Amino acid sequence: MIGYLWEMLMHPAPLLNHEIERLRALKKINNNIRQDEIQRALDEQEELSILIKNARVRMDAVQFIIIE
Repeated sequence: MIGYLWEMLMHPAPLLNHEIERLRALKKINNNIRQDEIQRALDEQEELSILIKNARVRMDAVQFIIIE
């Protein structure tokens, strides 16, 4: 479980790809979806990836939620 969470934190692209693909699919049927909205999501994805890769983990800042 921890390995999965760590992988998602270090590689957030799959989480954000869903939103980008959703916007692209909507654009095909809805002309009101602008390319700049898709580009903004792509830019946010890149920025988040950079921030996460440069972040330092502090043990006092880590919290776990255990769902049983």
